Amino acid sequence: MWINFAAAYSDYHVSGLNPAGNACLADLAFVASRFRIVQRRRPAAA
Repeated sequence: MWINFAAAYSDYHVSGLNPAGNACLADLAFVASRFRIVQRRRPAAA
C-alpha cells in the first residue's frame, strides 16, 4: 500500500517502466566522463 500519492508518483516515474525517468538516477560523474569539450581558436583579424 502506498503511503501517499507523491511517493507513488515518484516510484512509478523512476521505475523501469519509464525509460525517461531512469536518467535522473544516473550518476553525473558517469555521464560527464563520456563527454569531451573540443575547442578551436582562430587568429583575430587585424
